[in-house]
Amino acid sequence: MGAWGFNSFENDGAGDMVADLVHGPDLSPVTEALDTVLENDEYIEVDEAQRAVAAAEVIAMMRGKPNASTPQGLRDWLQSHQLALDSAWSDKAIQAVNKVYAASEMRELWEEVDDFPDWQSAMLYLLGRLQPV
Repeated sequence: MGAWGFNSFENDGAGDMVADLVHGPDLSPVTEALDTVLENDEYIEVDEAQRAVAAAEVIAMMRGKPNASTPQGLRDWLQSHQLALDSAWSDKAIQAVNKVYAASEMRELWEEVDDFPDWQSAMLYLLGRLQPV
């Protein structure tokens, strides 16, 4: 059984994206995760959704609005890789999270359990941290 929780980093897809990021030299895993969801006009599978949500969390953290559940290894990696970030990144992350939130396998799975309101709150909290100031 895989990891499963309503916070952005409590699932296997997010863990995979974070591992790809911290073992690499740049933000390409973040870009790939967001683009996979944004370019998908079909059904968004749960792993794709989880990776995109974790990627959006990376963008929020780089904007100075981290999630308390951000893994320490990811925090350390981001501190050691001072990467530039423009508003296009936030826009892309917002679009991807909105897509996951509106219609995805991830949403469908959460709708089946009592913790669905917690998941909704976590997604809305992420979207709020991605909004321009």
